[in-house]
Amino acid sequence: MKLTWMGTAALLFEEAEHVIAFDPFPGIPYGALKRGGKDLPVSEKRRRREDARMFRRAAEVFVTHGHLDHICYIPALYGGEKSAAHVTCTRTPYETLAGFGFPADRLREVGQGGIVPAEGSQPVEDGPFLLRAWPSRHCRFDRELVIRTALSRRLLTHLPDLFRMGRALRSFPEAGETLFWELTCGGTRVQILGSLNLRDDVTYPSGADVLILPYQGKSGRLLAETAAEIIGRLRPKTVLLDHYDDTFPPLSADVPTGEIVRLSEQRFGIPCRPLKKYEAVRI
Repeated sequence: MKLTWMGTAALLFEEAEHVIAFDPFPGIPYGALKRGGKDLPVSEKRRRREDARMFRRAAEVFVTHGHLDHICYIPALYGGEKSAAHVTCTRTPYETLAGFGFPADRLREVGQGGIVPAEGSQPVEDGPFLLRAWPSRHCRFDRELVIRTALSRRLLTHLPDLFRMGRALRSFPEAGETLFWELTCGGTRVQILGSLNLRDDVTYPSGADVLILPYQGKSGRLLAETAAEIIGRLRPKTVLLDHYDDTFPPLSADVPTGEIVRLSEQRFGIPCRPLKKYEAVRI
């Protein structure tokens, strides 16, 4: 099985001719919301077209939650007549995507805790992937992070982007429906979080071969400690970090990952490393 991180929480999994995607999103550079991104440099537009080509190979799309940076590109990528991809998500992103015109017959609502077979180019029963969803929680931003972001020079110098972002964010609610996904392929288990949090009242499966952990949403040492708590609870064999990149400006930032790499290995003996964008990882 091959994994490719596409930035933010966007992931592609491939096994033979079967391709599935999680939270497909190529990122929002400065000015991208202005006039539909027409001010982007040629190199960035070329990169976006290549990202779209890679995402469109997926026959199935799975959503962790309904925020803008997890679903807003789904209608453009998969909503046209040339696509036959199905999108599996909870009720709120289902309604959001339907409201943006995504074909209802290709939307599948999953209840939290439901088992979902992922279709590839073969019938469901012959496909290599099995997906299961558990209820989870979105990361809760701490006060220091909120204040530091609000007072940053970068945010103040990009107020037009911020206002446009604020309007867009309101159109993509999460509504308390974040999911924890586990993918199984050929006996290998991969756990996927779309946000850095878990529920206290849910017993999650532990000991997966790989945990893909989004590393963003807390400030300073609290970020590493929050991630370490999740790693200690799930006890995977390996941790791969995503969502640590600056793909949601001016509200996001590039996050250093060295502290959680050290904590994971020292406290639990679990290897941990950040994924590299577009790197193909064999699992």
